[in-house]
Amino acid sequence: MSGPSRSRRGLVRFFVVTWLLLSVAMASWSLATPLFASPDESAQVVKAVAVARGELTGRTIETPGGYFQLITGVDVPAYYGQAQPNPDCFIYDLNEPPDCAPPFVADGAGDGEVRTWIGRYPPLYYAVVGLPSLLADGEAAVLSMRVASAVLCAAFYAVGLTALRASRHAPAMVAAGWLAITPTALFFGGMVNSSALEIAAGFATWCLLVPLVRDPGGHDVRRRLAAGTVTAVVLLNTRPGSGLLALLIALCLVLIATREFWRVALSDRRWLPATCIAALGAVVAGTWLLVVEPTESLGGVPDPRLSSARLAVEGALDMTGRYVREQLAVFGWLNVIPPPVVLWSLGLTVAAVVVAGLAFGRGRLRWGVAALLVLSFALPIVSQVPSAAELGLIWQGRYGLPLSIGLPVVAMAAICSRESAAPAAGRARWLLIPFVAAVHVASFGWSLWRYTYGLDIRPFDASAEWAPPGGWLSPLAFVAASGCLTVFLLAQLHGVARAQHRDDGVRSGEPADPLPGEPVGEVR
Repeated sequence: MSGPSRSRRGLVRFFVVTWLLLSVAMASWSLATPLFASPDESAQVVKAVAVARGELTGRTIETPGGYFQLITGVDVPAYYGQAQPNPDCFIYDLNEPPDCAPPFVADGAGDGEVRTWIGRYPPLYYAVVGLPSLLADGEAAVLSMRVASAVLCAAFYAVGLTALRASRHAPAMVAAGWLAITPTALFFGGMVNSSALEIAAGFATWCLLVPLVRDPGGHDVRRRLAAGTVTAVVLLNTRPGSGLLALLIALCLVLIATREFWRVALSDRRWLPATCIAALGAVVAGTWLLVVEPTESLGGVPDPRLSSARLAVEGALDMTGRYVREQLAVFGWLNVIPPPVVLWSLGLTVAAVVVAGLAFGRGRLRWGVAALLVLSFALPIVSQVPSAAELGLIWQGRYGLPLSIGLPVVAMAAICSRESAAPAAGRARWLLIPFVAAVHVASFGWSLWRYTYGLDIRPFDASAEWAPPGGWLSPLAFVAASGCLTVFLLAQLHGVARAQHRDDGVRSGEPADPLPGEPVGEVR
C-alpha cells in the first residue's frame, strides 16, 4: 500500500475513533444532567420539535413588559408546554436534588400552541437535533435529542482534531486542540442548545484553517480550504450573532496567513470552491437575519443607568471573570461551578500556552495571538454596550466561545513557529493531554454530585436521592471514554513523533537518534 493511501486511512481511523469517544463523553453529559437543567433548554427543545415538524418560524406574539418582548407560538405536542416549569424546584437551589421535578411524560392530548423565545433562530441545528422527537415522546424524546446533539457536535470536534493530527507539529497542535475543548464545550454538546453546534463548528474552522494558512505546502489547499469554509458556513447559520463571530475568525486568519498561502490559494482557481461555498452560506444567513430578524426576540431587563456608555463598559468589565469562568467549566443553569482548583488549574494552563505563544511567536503569529486575545475579552463589552439600556447586560460566556476556543490552537502554532521551542511543545503532550482529561472527569463528577446528593452533603452522609437514566452507566462511560481518548491520542501522537523523527534523520543524511523507548541499533 502506498504511503499517501496509508496516511489517509490512518486519518480516517483517527477521525472515527475520536468521533466515537467524544460522542460517548458528551452523551454521558446528556444522561447525567436532569431534563431542562441547562440554559434555555426548554425553549430550545420546543424549537427543535417544531422545526422537525416543518414549522421554521411559527407565529410572533408580542408580550409588552415581559422579559422577552417578542416570543413565538408553534404547534407541537401540547405537553412540551410543561418543559419550562419542569425544573423550577431545583435549578436555583444547589442543595436540592432534581427528584422533586414532576415526570416529563406525553399526556396524549394532541398538538397545541406552545411558546418559545427561540422561535426565530436559524433552523439548521434544530432540523437535525429535533428528528428523534418524531420517533419518541416525553423524557425519551428529550434525551434522544440530547444524544443527537452530542453525536453531531462530536463530529465537528473530531474533524478539528483530525485536521490538527494531519498538520505539521501534530503532537503539540493536537494537545492544544484537546485543551481548547473545555468542559463547558463538552457539557453544551450534550444539551439541546444551538450554542453547542456554534462552538463545535468554530473549533473545526480554527483547526482546519490555522495549519493551512501557516503551512500551505503541507496540505491540499483546495480541499482543506473548502472544508474549513463548510464548517464556517455551519457556524454562520447557527445563531443570530454567529455572523460576527465568523467575521472575527476570518480577520484573525487573514492576519496570520503567510504570503505563500495567498500565492498558492489564488493560483489555479483553488479559491473558487471555497468562495462559492462562503457566498452561498452568507446569502442564506443574511437572508434569514434580514427577513426573520431573530435578534428582535432577544430578552432582558431594561436598565436606564446603562444608557451611559461608560457605565455599560464598566459593568461588562466587572463581569469579565464570570464570562471566562463560564467558558472554562460552568454547568447546570450556569450555577454549578467546580471547585477553584479545577477552574484555576485549567485557566492557568490555557493562560500559560497563550503567554508562551506571545513570547515565542514570530511576526504575524505573535500579532495574531495578541489580536485574538484582545478580541476575546473585548467582544462581550462591545456587543453589549449598544443594547445595555434596553436589555441589560445579558452576555453569557458560551456566546464568545466559538471565537476564544481558537486561542490555544493559534498560540501553539505560534510556539511551534520557533524551531527551538517546537520539540518541547511536542513533548508537553505527555502532561497536557492527561491533565485535560483529569479536568473533564473532575468537572463531570462535581456536576453529577450536585444532582445526585446536593452540594451540602458530605460523602457517605446520605444516600443518593436522584440517579441519571441507566444509573452508573453515564459516569462509567464518561470515565472510560476520557481514559480511552487519552491513551489513543498519546499513542497516535507518539507514532507521529517517531515518524517525523525518522524523516528528519533521512533528510539530514544521518540516522536519527532513537526516541525514548525505541530499540537502539536498528534503522528501519
